[in-house]
Amino acid sequence: MKKLALLSALALGLVINAQAQEQKQRPKNKKTEITPEKIAENKTERLAKLLDLTDKQKEQVYSLQLKQSKEQLAEMQKMKEKRNKEKTELEAILDNTQKEKLQEAFKDRARFAQRKFQGKHNKKDRMPGKTKDLKPTENEIDS
Repeated sequence: MKKLALLSALALGLVINAQAQEQKQRPKNKKTEITPEKIAENKTERLAKLLDLTDKQKEQVYSLQLKQSKEQLAEMQKMKEKRNKEKTELEAILDNTQKEKLQEAFKDRARFAQRKFQGKHNKKDRMPGKTKDLKPTENEIDS
């Protein structure tokens, strides 16, 4: 019995050690700088492969994608600034306990988004604070 317990503990230790080694070897998700040039380059490459673009078409597609990427990133930056401003204004109104609740809600939302982005959600996962089930309409049921 003692030998069995010792072997079990040894096996468990080996498994844990192996998992720890594996985690160390995996590169951590480092956010790389997203540039409009990189976005345009990637989109152009995908379209070139899909559509067999000529070199002239590639240049035209790249310039179009670059223009659109710059506009999108500028809009994203504006939205981020707007959200930060609104958050600051809201926090000025709230007391400390309300601010803590708000921070917790933001953390819940961030965890949900992270799980969704990683594909680790299922139909039961819901956005925090959302409890309604989405029911199909009669048209969806009939088809």
